[in-house]
Amino acid sequence: MAESIPYGVASGDVTAEEVTLWASLNGSGDVTVTVARNGEGVWRTNESATTVGPKRWRVSGLIPGTRYTYTVEHGGESSTGMFRTLPAGGALRFAVVTCAKFNSGYFNAYARVADRDDLDFVLHMGDYIYEAGDTPLLGQAPGAGIGRTFDPVSACVTYEDYTRRYAQYRSDPDVQALHRSHAMWATLDDHELADNAYREGAEAHDDVRDGDWRLRRHGALRAWHDWMPTTRNPLEGDDVWTAFAVPGLATIALLETRLDRDGPTIPRELRSALGKSESEWLARLVANVETPWLVLGSPSMLTPIHGMSYDEDATWALRKLKLRSLTEDQPYDDLWDSFPVERDTVLRQLAASPATPVVLSGDVHISVSSTLSVDGGVVGPEWVTTSVTSPNLDDKCGWTPRADSLQYEDAVRRAVRAIEWCDFDSHGYMIITISPSEARAEWWAVDTVLERSSGERKAYEDTWKRDNAEDRASS
Repeated sequence: MAESIPYGVASGDVTAEEVTLWASLNGSGDVTVTVARNGEGVWRTNESATTVGPKRWRVSGLIPGTRYTYTVEHGGESSTGMFRTLPAGGALRFAVVTCAKFNSGYFNAYARVADRDDLDFVLHMGDYIYEAGDTPLLGQAPGAGIGRTFDPVSACVTYEDYTRRYAQYRSDPDVQALHRSHAMWATLDDHELADNAYREGAEAHDDVRDGDWRLRRHGALRAWHDWMPTTRNPLEGDDVWTAFAVPGLATIALLETRLDRDGPTIPRELRSALGKSESEWLARLVANVETPWLVLGSPSMLTPIHGMSYDEDATWALRKLKLRSLTEDQPYDDLWDSFPVERDTVLRQLAASPATPVVLSGDVHISVSSTLSVDGGVVGPEWVTTSVTSPNLDDKCGWTPRADSLQYEDAVRRAVRAIEWCDFDSHGYMIITISPSEARAEWWAVDTVLERSSGERKAYEDTWKRDNAEDRASS
């Protein structure tokens, strides 16, 4: 590992003409950053680094749809990365990733995404880190026992703890390769804070054991801003939720559902995962979008699971996957099913939008292709990406992948008719392609997370055409 630029470089929040570059520097002294196109420099800055730690630079005046390289030089060392500016139109292609638990496996999915040269950016749906300790709390999954012990070994509760955890992640060669190869747009989910987090606390937070929630949250958010290639800083009043667009093609809206989320003591019918400001922003955006497509990135799955008629297999599987209460006929508190009124409001807004909506989500550690509907009408597809490593059904049960889980997938599909395909075992990522006439999702599964491996396969593919909502409804 380089001593002066120990965690490599990263880029993020890319648009057609701008990008944010990131590096963490070790030691003071001059730092030079250059951006090049086809080997010719197009942007350069030289400054004195007087403090140790993360630095970022916002570069503007770039050409749409163009691949650039950039180099950070400091302390006699250099580190180089690549990014592609968003196109001015035509088509858009990007990867979707989520839920990377360090002690659960190797980040082979990141490595496979890094290998691709056909992507405009990577969309990270949250759980970039896990704050948990190596000895899990009640209800949390243990690590895989493959020697990838968390640092620190206990749960992160202070800024220093979260910083050590991010440093561990950013020391991983596959994480560095991902950031070196593509720009990233990212939101956060609960594990950047604490398991099942909400505004005033978290299911995995105890004031006696962990201290004041406000201090823990402040430290977690400070670390998130330090380590992610973004200029969005929630501690300075910036919104994590955001939107960006490819004119004439697609608007991508990226939600954040933790920082102003109501806690579990609020009745489900009154609960909000978004909060007032984000809800109002989303309503305006959806109603006034000017592109043919609206891609909504939600950290967690919107497809309703609760209220269906389950057989024994479906009930067992949904409880094991934490998609249903472990003891009652209730939804699991942490999912959109526990925010039913707000969820239906969002779906109605999407249904009324002048754009064709597509929902992308993560969080639940499984792959799902489903059709969203509200008030008897079709809204659009929801495509759920599986985890990079976080445990899914075969991991939790110690089963052979793609064997014993199949009967439970069938049972859930029978119970939840909106689900057209699902995979409860595989780890990997999604590739999304948006063209003027259709949107396409590809689910890619890596062959293992228990060792470094280059094996992968395309598990499924789904396409949604801009004029096929009525066809889906009739089928």
